[in-house]
Amino acid sequence: MFSQTRLLLSCNEKLLTDVSLTGSEYVQQSIIANKPIIFVLPHDWGIDYAGLRLNAEIPMVSMAKPHKNPIYNWLAAKIRTSNGGKIYKREAGLRSIISELKQNKSFLYLPDEDLGEKHSVFAQFFSTPKATLPVVARLARASNATVIPVSLGYCDQSHQYKLNLFAPLELSDMTCKEDEAQVLNQVIEKIIRASPEQYMWFLRILKTRPDGKKGFYKREVKNQR
Repeated sequence: MFSQTRLLLSCNEKLLTDVSLTGSEYVQQSIIANKPIIFVLPHDWGIDYAGLRLNAEIPMVSMAKPHKNPIYNWLAAKIRTSNGGKIYKREAGLRSIISELKQNKSFLYLPDEDLGEKHSVFAQFFSTPKATLPVVARLARASNATVIPVSLGYCDQSHQYKLNLFAPLELSDMTCKEDEAQVLNQVIEKIIRASPEQYMWFLRILKTRPDGKKGFYKREVKNQR
């Protein structure tokens, strides 16, 4: 019977096989500089593999919206925390994430979801105004973190997930909320364009519209969510 330590090692060994990682030098640079990392990733299929694989390198935290199905919630939490990671509900707020970042935990953030107009600003996304939450720069400055874009996709040839880390974003390009939203949307759009088949296109990422603009989604679909 495996010990808990041996089981964890087996899980990590499988992750190293199933998920290839490129761009690890950016992680090492942040570790040397004693900086946590905010990883920016769109809703690609297999996003849990990204979190688990990164958590095999450094301590990680993330946020998630609870699902209506309690069994799914239990299973998702079990998987996402299996390697020592920590998952917060959105209601925990940014202070919880800042606290974790200041303890040198890194944060996996998915900025493409539409979370409403209250705290968002509109920026172009595939030539369409999109409500975007400009929190990355604030988190990074409050915790002295590095912001690294991430892409994840499944490769049919190698039968692996390919996790790619890109050069850190410049916070100097995010001088205001509108600039930050545009930078984030451009990064996410570029990642999606590289492998559009990997993206969760069923997400209603354009449900919030500027004043006077007609919505893209039928009312009955919205009420079913």
